[in-house]
Amino acid sequence: MKQVVVVGLWLVLGLGMAAAYTEFEAGLIGSSQQLAQLEGQVSSAEKRLQVLEQDPYAAPLEREEAAASLARVRIQLGRQRLALRQEAYRLWTEVLNGRVRLEAARAAAKVAELRLRAARVRAEKGAASPLELDAAGRAYERAALQLEQARAALDSARQALAARSEVDPDAVPEVVPPEALDVERHPDLQQARLDVQAAERAVLAASGPDTARLEKEKRAAELRAARERAERLRERLRRELESLQAQYARQQRLVGLARDAVADAQKKLEAQRLRLEQGLASELDVLSAEQELAQARADRRSAQVELGRLALELWAYAEAP
Repeated sequence: MKQVVVVGLWLVLGLGMAAAYTEFEAGLIGSSQQLAQLEGQVSSAEKRLQVLEQDPYAAPLEREEAAASLARVRIQLGRQRLALRQEAYRLWTEVLNGRVRLEAARAAAKVAELRLRAARVRAEKGAASPLELDAAGRAYERAALQLEQARAALDSARQALAARSEVDPDAVPEVVPPEALDVERHPDLQQARLDVQAAERAVLAASGPDTARLEKEKRAAELRAARERAERLRERLRRELESLQAQYARQQRLVGLARDAVADAQKKLEAQRLRLEQGLASELDVLSAEQELAQARADRRSAQVELGRLALELWAYAEAP
């Protein structure tokens, strides 16, 4: 099997953020009863295998089965640890995403309210049609509804996080993807290889002269089926890994574009504020620029969060972090 080299899971942008998130993640993992049970099973399986290896009378088949049992529970343990890391990241980043989405919704509501007021003034002067006034009213209602939905989503995210920790998220953890990836490291394929090995032991156990021919044929057929399943899984995981790598590369580009969009929106807002001071722009122009900046920041945050999520998925194809 190809050697897999990996680097640390988290690339931290500041010691404060690193400590806060690391503590939260460690707390979530440490409080998992399922993980504690799996760790206990690993310890028990290791002790059993050690006893058998030191026992000169232990049958080779018994040692192989003990080693396979240990490998299976280690696979479960690695899968559960990664799942907990993904859950910690989701809980943390949903609050961060909720905040910027609420900011964007507030800015949009302000613009919609100002446009509605302007439409009413124009309507009173006969400069706006009932249709234009109605459209402005419906736009404001939509914006107000989206604002309430953003508040509710943020409250829900905060409650979900508060159930696990009192920490207040302050930045998106930047997840470092593995330097080397290998489908052979995926837990599903590791499990499939153990199934093949179990089928091989069954064939070997049935190879004696006392085993009926039909039983031998059955064991051989089961081994062929296990090998075929493993190969089909290997090919599927290769395709999925290629797709995931392509998604990650695209998302990296989107993060860069989102950062550029924030910079552009910031410059536009500064220009509109200057024009307002000079009497060349209206309050609505400034509020619209603020809305664009808030939306750009929300899009940037969403892009950063998605990049981290994809990086965590890639860790299924590497040594367990």
